[in-house]
Amino acid sequence: PEACFKILVLPFDSLPSSEREREKIIRWRAKKQMAVLADDARLTYEAVTTGSSVKVLVALARMPVIREYEDLFAGLGLDVGIASSPTVSLLNLVDWESEKDLLLANIEEDSLGLVAVTQSEPALYRLKTFPAGRDGGLRFSQKIEAVVQEIEYTAHFVEDREKRQVRSLWFRSGLKEGREDIRAGLKTALPFDVRPVLAPPACGLDPAGSMFLAPLAGQFPWPEKTPAG
Repeated sequence: PEACFKILVLPFDSLPSSEREREKIIRWRAKKQMAVLADDARLTYEAVTTGSSVKVLVALARMPVIREYEDLFAGLGLDVGIASSPTVSLLNLVDWESEKDLLLANIEEDSLGLVAVTQSEPALYRLKTFPAGRDGGLRFSQKIEAVVQEIEYTAHFVEDREKRQVRSLWFRSGLKEGREDIRAGLKTALPFDVRPVLAPPACGLDPAGSMFLAPLAGQFPWPEKTPAG
């Protein structure tokens, strides 16, 4: 689940060549942006170097949380190979080197994950959680309204900070209802080209399964792999 991770996009002028020193400075920068960084937090990152700067996409998760999921799958006779943010996994299914300026939205029942890409570089990650529970949760229409509002806010923020205009919105819906309604609603409310994120055709899934399982498909290399893979 998205909320198990803390995702950050950190800019650097350069990074040390030593892997140990890299992780040390990345962890130090991450700690400055968080109220608390637990000692048992596991860190992984990917650096994108362009020109004279480096953008680092950082994922942090507490080991006790990861172990809960490892134990769950171990009880089913399965080993966990990768524990990853669903939204970050979806980046591997979008050709963001060609698109250059885009937003990626992962709509779940309890959250919205957003990644902004500008000039083919990760620029921003945001996570918005929705009220949970049968009585306290949002209705479908309210959830879509909240999603549109967060996308608009994020697009304006990116355009102000990065001085780049968002050209397209790629979305994946994990909601149990109204996938076509979501796409129509996003197209109507937003000024971007709106496109779904789907698992590759090689998966052999129907449209609903292709969208629902897209985060899992983003973990695997495919014959027509995108630059993000």
